[in-house]
Amino acid sequence: MTKVSTAAVDVYKRAADAYLIGNLKNAEQLITETEELDTYPPALLMLGNVYQRTGQEKRAEDLYLYVLDFYPDNMEACNNLGILYKKTGQPDKSIEYFERALSLDPNRADIYYNLGNLYKSIGNIDKAEELYVKTLEIDPEYIPVYNNLGTIYEGNKEYKKAVEIYSRGLNYDSKNPLLRYNLGLAYMEENAWDSAKKEFEISLKSRPGWTPVLNNLGITYQHLQKFDKASQTFHTVLKKEPENIIALNNMGALLYAQGQYENASDFYKKAIDIDPSYKKAVFNLQEIHKKAAAYEESLKELNKLATRHPNDKDIHFRISETLIGLGRLEEAEKNLKHLLQRDPKNLKGLKSLAELYARSNRVEQAESVLKKISLIEPYDYSFLMTMARIYFETYRYENSENL
Repeated sequence: MTKVSTAAVDVYKRAADAYLIGNLKNAEQLITETEELDTYPPALLMLGNVYQRTGQEKRAEDLYLYVLDFYPDNMEACNNLGILYKKTGQPDKSIEYFERALSLDPNRADIYYNLGNLYKSIGNIDKAEELYVKTLEIDPEYIPVYNNLGTIYEGNKEYKKAVEIYSRGLNYDSKNPLLRYNLGLAYMEENAWDSAKKEFEISLKSRPGWTPVLNNLGITYQHLQKFDKASQTFHTVLKKEPENIIALNNMGALLYAQGQYENASDFYKKAIDIDPSYKKAVFNLQEIHKKAAAYEESLKELNKLATRHPNDKDIHFRISETLIGLGRLEEAEKNLKHLLQRDPKNLKGLKSLAELYARSNRVEQAESVLKKISLIEPYDYSFLMTMARIYFETYRYENSENL
């Protein structure tokens, strides 16, 4: 490849301006219609990026590899291939080219970030965290990494660390709505409702009408006992998006908290009609059915949900609970044993099985299950209360006194 003329470089700059404002067609036209640019690596890489953004991955790949044929040390081509292979589901190739890019320039924060995103996407969270931390060591003002690192901490239930990292990011970009939103979510996990409310309200100033923020702000108002404001917030979402199932479910939960079970049920049912696979609404509706001892209706909804989520343990546990409520103990026992085969330490399943044995006067079996629970969760004393009740109901007063 040879140097290009000043005129060609000027064309490239115009193409770059077009690319930056999203005018991809114009950027492509300027590059492809200027003969000299077919020997100019920056123009070829930009054209590859145009192809990548317009779904022409093979053409993009060919251009990046073409540049590397002539310039094996072109770090941008390596980085772009890493991004492309991540997008097309080829993680091994993606890692290869990101690492090759870093070997050429070990101080590029964005490449560490890109590689971190790849490891996060394939479930290697520890490696992703390591790479995000390295990104911030190189460039503490690289804002996107704060969000991604924070979500790792949240996923690990390290909410204080999440709050700390989001707050650090806000020191560099105080108006960043996504950082504010994520910080609000972390505060919610810590039940710091006033702090969560503050972050969501600030986030909305930068990005008015943002639906996820409004939904969580409504939940925050509910926890702060500001029911009117919560209702108003959820209705703001539903006015804008009448079929927003999260807002419909949240509105149902708000009404449920105020004892308006029939109205709550209507909102849950609307959400389920729109998306029958939406577990939260089905589970919430089940609680209303349970209060009314409407077990048949509850079972019908749960069975429908199970066909859409056949491997969901929580659904099968709830089905077993409902079967117990119906007195169909044999079916419930079969379901619970199947659940516990897949997950032997499932405390909900074990407690339900103990309850089932107690109901059917199989005291020794109930006692055996409760002892398993004590080994798994020795500081959960609720099983002792269950055991005491079983002994009392079966007139084993001496056993009860020895607990």
